[in-house]
Amino acid sequence: MEKRKHTRSLGKSEIGKSTVFVKCPFCGVETECYTWSLYGSGKRCRQCGAVHHGIGYTEMKERLNTVSPMIAIRPKVPLI
Repeated sequence: MEKRKHTRSLGKSEIGKSTVFVKCPFCGVETECYTWSLYGSGKRCRQCGAVHHGIGYTEMKERLNTVSPMIAIRPKVPLI
């Protein structure tokens, strides 16, 4: 898992609806997030899937392009 610092700028400031704009350090896309969402489970980037957190960093899980040896892969057979 890789972590990088992200940058934030202020959005709307309403009671219960305060938002910030978070710029993803992995793909550069800016996402509008509720502040409570960042400090909870985080907010996922809509472009690359990284997760932004309220304490100033974004994390990206490694994506493995391998198939588990325990999974049997069957050829596609047309249904009759």
